[in-house]
Amino acid sequence: MKRYTLLLEPLFLLVDLLAIFLAGVLAICLRFNNFGSIPHDGQILLVALVSWAIISASVNYYRDTRNTRLIAFIKSVSILWLLVIFVVTTYLLVNKYDASRIVIFSFFCLAYLLLIISRILRNRFLSTIRERGFNQRTISFIGYEAQFDVFQNWMNARPELGYNYSVNLLICDESNLDDIVTKFQNIHNSQQIEEVLIGNFKKRNKILTELV
Repeated sequence: MKRYTLLLEPLFLLVDLLAIFLAGVLAICLRFNNFGSIPHDGQILLVALVSWAIISASVNYYRDTRNTRLIAFIKSVSILWLLVIFVVTTYLLVNKYDASRIVIFSFFCLAYLLLIISRILRNRFLSTIRERGFNQRTISFIGYEAQFDVFQNWMNARPELGYNYSVNLLICDESNLDDIVTKFQNIHNSQQIEEVLIGNFKKRNKILTELV
């Protein structure tokens, strides 16, 4: 996980910044059929790049996530890019900046499309390396054995999520709450556990209260 933070997060940010820059260059070229207007509209592009870098960092956009739903990708990109559009538009209005509306609109649309493509490719890349045993998260399970079997089968069928289950506490209705908490604390102290999955059982709420 530390390698992901140190290496991949900056890399993904750089890819998205390049996508935004490419969108700006394409928007100018499509409108003027040359690169001559880049120096003039470069301020707008710079504002967009800086805004994306700051906003994405503030919401931890590049954090490690196991969500693979396309709608989630589109939603996260849309929210961030709308904020960038707001910042850029405000900059244009406050400074009464003279810029081609066609260029601005084309830039917003192209960048949005490229950012979504970048997000999808990022997820595909992460899924691939997780299937090969990299970028793993350690997860522990507390619950009935039958529930663990379902959980284990679900995990084994989705290697692209990159979960490795650690020691699991299989309980029954007669299990003592204090014993469960003590055993889990011992496990947690002896090895790193990044996530805990708690099944459905009678003392589930008490376990959640104790662990949290």
